[in-house]
Amino acid sequence: MRNKSILPSSRSQENQRLEFYKSKNIHERLEMIFSLKEYYFTINPTSFKFGDKRYNRGVFQNAIDTIIIDPENVVDSSLETLGITLDPDCQNLKEIFKKMHPLNYQDTDERKYTVRIHEYEGKYIVFAAHKTMYNATQPATKGEQRKEDVKAHMSVYPDIFSMIRREEHIIDSAQEKQEEYQDIKKKLIASIKEIDRNKKEYGPRVQQNVQEIIADIDKATSARIMADKIYHLYKVYGKHSENDKKLLEASMRNFTQRIAQLVGIAFHTQLHLLELNDVLEDQNLNLELFYHQIAMFLEDPKTGYDKFLIAFENYYRSQK
Repeated sequence: MRNKSILPSSRSQENQRLEFYKSKNIHERLEMIFSLKEYYFTINPTSFKFGDKRYNRGVFQNAIDTIIIDPENVVDSSLETLGITLDPDCQNLKEIFKKMHPLNYQDTDERKYTVRIHEYEGKYIVFAAHKTMYNATQPATKGEQRKEDVKAHMSVYPDIFSMIRREEHIIDSAQEKQEEYQDIKKKLIASIKEIDRNKKEYGPRVQQNVQEIIADIDKATSARIMADKIYHLYKVYGKHSENDKKLLEASMRNFTQRIAQLVGIAFHTQLHLLELNDVLEDQNLNLELFYHQIAMFLEDPKTGYDKFLIAFENYYRSQK
């Protein structure tokens, strides 16, 4: 900060985490996961040189070195999979972060990369994050009801097979939740129509529907669904038809928006999964070629020694 290469965060901690969550810069994702809020920073824009990619890459690498990692935020199982024990200043973990490569994938006609998934020496490092409700003192103000925070963590998968299984599970889970929330929307529609049909005696049936919905989403972690439960569903008392109908309609909108989010999650995860399967197929083909060339050497060890060396050279080049 003294030489003004970085700027201390001037935002509230939850707003800063939301900014980090939206960012494509890996050092900001790392801050969100590993740093205490007192150490949040951003790179001074004047630190970059226009058009100089190599220099600017060094600025981002220096930002990773600058991060203050709280060892308490690093899970032991991740360190075991990476095969390291933390240095006192966590520099060996930062060196891994500087050497890992983001997963590139094809999105329609454009080649993109994800800040969420990185590869390092055959292992996969995942920086997962999701929005949560802002922890407001109840009763919350209207602004606090709409406010969100972020929770994030790092996971390390030992091989591409584990990574593929993870992405398949995310897609399955997103599709299951879509179906669950569609069923909930049907209950909300039925409750709204019940109010329209019988404004005086709708209470018991509508409240039963609402209690079933609350039970269905009791363990939901989505910020939108958690907020909907507290600020809409819990306030349906079955005594004021106009107010209850507005609350149910607001809940309908929230579930519709959450379903749209889940569709987006499944879509992008599918793109990542396609890329991972392509990587796996590429590795399989490299191994098949290696085995084939070794077999040719074994057929005639005297004259095939060059083929033996070429087999290792080709495989080494493919791994690079």
